[in-house]
Amino acid sequence: GIGDPTSLAIIFSEQELAEMRHEVNVDDNTVEVQYYVEYDTIIPHFQVFKFPISNNYDVRSPLGISLFANSDGTLESIDEKYYSSRVDSENSRKRLFVDDEATKLHKTVVDGVVEYKKYFDPAETQFQTLKGMNSEGNKAIEIYAPDYDSAQHDTAIQAELNYLSLKCMLGRNYYSFENGAVGYQNELNVSMSNSDTFRNRQKTLNRLNFVLVNMMKSILYLKKEIGEYSGSLELEYEVQFDDDILEDNATKLARLRQDGEDGKIPNWMYVAEAYKLNEDDAKKLYAEAQEEKNANAMSFINDVEDNEDKEIEDDVDGKES
Repeated sequence: GIGDPTSLAIIFSEQELAEMRHEVNVDDNTVEVQYYVEYDTIIPHFQVFKFPISNNYDVRSPLGISLFANSDGTLESIDEKYYSSRVDSENSRKRLFVDDEATKLHKTVVDGVVEYKKYFDPAETQFQTLKGMNSEGNKAIEIYAPDYDSAQHDTAIQAELNYLSLKCMLGRNYYSFENGAVGYQNELNVSMSNSDTFRNRQKTLNRLNFVLVNMMKSILYLKKEIGEYSGSLELEYEVQFDDDILEDNATKLARLRQDGEDGKIPNWMYVAEAYKLNEDDAKKLYAEAQEEKNANAMSFINDVEDNEDKEIEDDVDGKES
């Protein structure tokens, strides 16, 4: 169900194939040419990551599907509703219905010269010619100005966007359609107001964590096989995922600053994140700030002590006087 065997030549060059080619004795009378090396390990040297959604295209296939695999119809509906909104906007333009007699050429004589004039330009899209308007008792010119209600189109587009975000594991209201443009929620809304997005993210990260840990185990195993690693393979593996999608910059900086004040992390880490510095520059800047802060504090203490001494001297002089 995952395809037919094909030659390795579509990936590797002839030189690379020659370097990988080797003979293996299958039994006493048979020699087989192979392009791979078998390792006795329970961890595969390739990792397959699939999103935590079912493959409804082929339930027997071991392969996964993309997040928007089942959203083709929704994307088409969004396009149709946007097109409908544009068509309604064009159809609701103001138009002038003019009697056909007014659009004909009219003969005029100016200083004995015969001229033919047309009072309406037929190329103007706002004019529409109707025959016999006057004969039916109507005005020679009628104005047609329908109302265009964009709210119903915006509501329909927003509903389809909600379906799209739900199908793509982003929650029920990740996207927003305002002022003719599609936006998305900020970091705070993702974790606070859109718990579906957060839960789906955790499901995906749990699968990704398993894949990355196995990949690290496989790399260490292969490193040990070729003599580039001599340590133990029984290690504790940890993957730290970036949580920037769950918190905005202001919240992250406030948390780092508070952790620094509470002694949970070194203060230079806050300086590095706030001013986008590397570790060495952040430590240097923080040390300079601390030196200046201490110097200012000592200067303030000295000024206070000088003022107190001066007040005592003035008091003694006053009593002697």
